[in-house]
Amino acid sequence: MTNKRVLFVDDDKNFLSGIQRSLFRRFDICVASSPTEGLELLTQESFSVVISDMKMPEMTGIQFLTHIKDLYPDTVRVLYTGYADQQTAIEAVNQGEIFRFLTKPCSLELLIRVVQDAIRQYQLITSERELVEKTLLGAIDLLSQILSVKNPTAQGQAKRLKFYIHHLANALGYGDLWFYEMSAMLSRLGCLTIPASLFDRYLAEEELSDDDMSLINGHPAVAEELLLNIPRMEDVAAAVALQNLPCSEFSQGAGQQYSERVRMAAQLLHVLNEYDHQLNIRHRTYGSLVKKLAANPLEYHPDMVAALEQLQSMKVQYEPVSIGAMELTMQMQLAEDIFTNTGVKLAASGQELTDFLLIGIKNYAKKIGVKEPFTVLAPVDYVEKHRVNKGVAK
Repeated sequence: MTNKRVLFVDDDKNFLSGIQRSLFRRFDICVASSPTEGLELLTQESFSVVISDMKMPEMTGIQFLTHIKDLYPDTVRVLYTGYADQQTAIEAVNQGEIFRFLTKPCSLELLIRVVQDAIRQYQLITSERELVEKTLLGAIDLLSQILSVKNPTAQGQAKRLKFYIHHLANALGYGDLWFYEMSAMLSRLGCLTIPASLFDRYLAEEELSDDDMSLINGHPAVAEELLLNIPRMEDVAAAVALQNLPCSEFSQGAGQQYSERVRMAAQLLHVLNEYDHQLNIRHRTYGSLVKKLAANPLEYHPDMVAALEQLQSMKVQYEPVSIGAMELTMQMQLAEDIFTNTGVKLAASGQELTDFLLIGIKNYAKKIGVKEPFTVLAPVDYVEKHRVNKGVAK
């Protein structure tokens, strides 16, 4: 149901009573006799429109609506006053981004029209944002699904990086966690241009030609180029492009020109890329890999390295189990590569199972055949039920 609730804030209780009598049949009206009461109501329920008097004891209407703009940016704000002058109107528009400016007294017809316009404006704002978010998330999910088929090892890394960066950014007190997660999830997008076999050879630390290494090292720039084709992805594209820069570059080099969240996301990715490589590729112990990172503060941000302890304490309750392709579910993570009977790698160890990947593996299993059973990491309760069903002792 569309939100059509309207909040009137005024220290004149007689005026508020008149508003309720006049408008209750047309709108879902709520009133508050002070800015404090209005803010309290806003914490309890959402309003599409807030209409405030200008002159109130606690704060001015401009101050109150500016506060509303910061806390609830989608809420449409209207200011009315009996002390109308040009300067007040300019301040109201500039500071509080006021949608309409009314003078008291105003006709009931004008007030109704302004409230209707404000509700329509709220509907436009929220519907546009919802459309953009769904379209954006859908496009990103599609890119991730394509990468999972084209280069499953790279997508497996991206999934792990998303998990790491969520907890590390949260531990460091960064806002906009979605931004850091998206940067991690798309950090391997440029690997779409790298043959999966070459990427696997790189991770196995085989000797590669200069051309092959150029392809490997260039994947962040490729990802940036792809992401810049998607509206509103400029910051994510920048963070992904800068992920290989050392910490020193952000304090005195080229990284200074970017916003703080871009700099932080890029440095987090740089730390976590090495963390993941040392942990999951070289199989170093946690203590030895952190010691290695901490020994090079110009390369890896010291605060971020120190915060890696947060990841060590997060033990997901998963256990290995050997199963067939038709038993796979989205709750599982692969503990070894999955190959078709003809030797084509379908998915890589460490990769989480998406619905798209599941469909692909099961279709191959039915039509061509896959080498099974294989080992996955599954939730403990699933493993226990599996053992009971198979009659296997724990």
